[in-house]
Amino acid sequence: MSLDKNILVALMPRVKYRALISAVPRDMVVGHTSSLLDWFGLYFQAYPDAERVDLDALLTMMRLRANLDAPQLAVTSAILNQLREPVAPEIILQTQNQLEELAFAGKAGAVLAAFNNGDDVDVTFELSRMATESRRRIDTSAGAKWADGDVLAYIEADADNSGLQLTTFPTLHSRIKGLRGGHNICVSAPTDKGKSSLLIRMLVDFAKQAKTMYPNRCALYCVNESTAEVLTPRVYQTALSLTRDELLSQARSGKLVPAYTGIVGARDSIRLVNIHGMNTSQVARIIEAHEPYCVVTDMTGRIRSGSNSTGANDVAQLEEAWNTMRELAAMQDFLHIGTTQVSGEGMDMLYPPLSAMQNSKVGIQTTLDLCIMMGALNNVEVQNLRGISTPKNKLARTGCSSTNQLEVYFTPEKNIWG
Repeated sequence: MSLDKNILVALMPRVKYRALISAVPRDMVVGHTSSLLDWFGLYFQAYPDAERVDLDALLTMMRLRANLDAPQLAVTSAILNQLREPVAPEIILQTQNQLEELAFAGKAGAVLAAFNNGDDVDVTFELSRMATESRRRIDTSAGAKWADGDVLAYIEADADNSGLQLTTFPTLHSRIKGLRGGHNICVSAPTDKGKSSLLIRMLVDFAKQAKTMYPNRCALYCVNESTAEVLTPRVYQTALSLTRDELLSQARSGKLVPAYTGIVGARDSIRLVNIHGMNTSQVARIIEAHEPYCVVTDMTGRIRSGSNSTGANDVAQLEEAWNTMRELAAMQDFLHIGTTQVSGEGMDMLYPPLSAMQNSKVGIQTTLDLCIMMGALNNVEVQNLRGISTPKNKLARTGCSSTNQLEVYFTPEKNIWG
């Protein structure tokens, strides 16, 4: 029972269970241990906010759902009582690390098998990413790395006014903290209602601030809708608040680029790159090459994930693509802004609910620090009216509500939101 007990105790925390359950060698543990591991999974489903298994609550759930008779209840209680006995922390840690290595070996084997099978797999990227993540978890568990820097620096970095300010909407600017590297944000909007224009407006507003905050870094727009060549003039038009005719006139006169750089700092301060058909590893390499402070991935769910070469917008694909971008944002210290479309559930509404993200009820939402939702009405008389809301917001300023709703008018010609 010793090995089995160590495995069970090691997987009682939710985070460890989710990361390592697939690595448990079921053929090496006794039957009731394997059964209990399955019950752990049911427990975490039944108690989604629980950080670890509560043995009393688990026993109650097993009694009710498995309809245990007296002898079965006695055996189950005896086994659970063994889990109440203390296990040395170093033993738990060693067990978790062994499972972590088994999990990595299994995932690496799957990647290599897919590669050898001729699948579209960037094997060096996938193995490097998995190894880095696995080592990070092991180091964190072992206490090898911890936040031992200056506490004042941490507090100042998380202050309301630090980071990029969301100046595009004054109301949100006054209520949402500065945006920093590692933050994961979603802009969700109905189709053909100005989502790309809003992204460009935000990047121009960020670029003005980045001239002093990030003088040697850029904002990167990874284009999955339209093309970088089509959207680039829109960036100039937005920065200079020009109509198309005025934009053409300034470009022909040679005044356009100097005027643009005077506003955003440099001609390449906002870089647009086509990523149509690319997978997460290819996008990661592009990001690494540009070293941006902010990355926009338009239609993030269309980026093909490592385990889904088709890029289909199912829940698993969406969650993996979004989670990969969240991890990259944290590891490479950039702000990530991804996008989704609003589903039919949120059409003809100024303030669609968080569940109206297309093809996702919870998968994307759990990865986010902030969701900026755009809504619109199917009424020609208010065709340029937009509702802006924050149905998920972990970045509220001190004393401000996390929920915000405001109406704005979108002027497409000059890309003005106000």
